[in-house]
Amino acid sequence: NFLSGEGDICRHLGYFGLTVGHFQTPLHEFNFAITNIAVDLRCGIRLVRAVELLTRNWKLSKQLRTPAISRLQKLHNVDVALSVLKTRGVDLKDEQGNLIDSRDIVDGHREKTLALLWRIIFAFQVEILLNEDQLQEE
Repeated sequence: NFLSGEGDICRHLGYFGLTVGHFQTPLHEFNFAITNIAVDLRCGIRLVRAVELLTRNWKLSKQLRTPAISRLQKLHNVDVALSVLKTRGVDLKDEQGNLIDSRDIVDGHREKTLALLWRIIFAFQVEILLNEDQLQEE
C-alpha cells in the first residue's frame, strides 16, 4: 500500500539522484539441476558450473557461450571445463584408456560421461570423503 499509485518508481528515485539498474544474462535464468546425466551435461554449462564450484575459479562462466544452441557452442563449453580439469591434473581417460573428449560429452556418450564424473569425484573429493586412517584399518 505504501507505493500504490506512485506510478514509475524509477522516476521518483531519480529525483533523489538514485538510478535503478539491473543486468541479467542467460545464466541467471539457467536451471542447473540435473535430472538426466546423458542429456543435461551435453551443453557444458552445468559441467563448467561444477568445475567452478570445485576449483573456486569464478571466471569460468564468463568464457561460456550461452545459450548453447549449436554443436560448436556446446563443444566450446565442454572444452572450457575439460581444459581446467587438465590443468588441475585430472586424468581424462576412461576405463579402457581412451581419452574423454568434448565430443563424447556433447554426443551424450553415457559411459564416458560417467567416467568423467568419477574422475572429477576422485580428483577433488577423495580427501574429504575418505578417512585415510579408517581406510588403512579396513
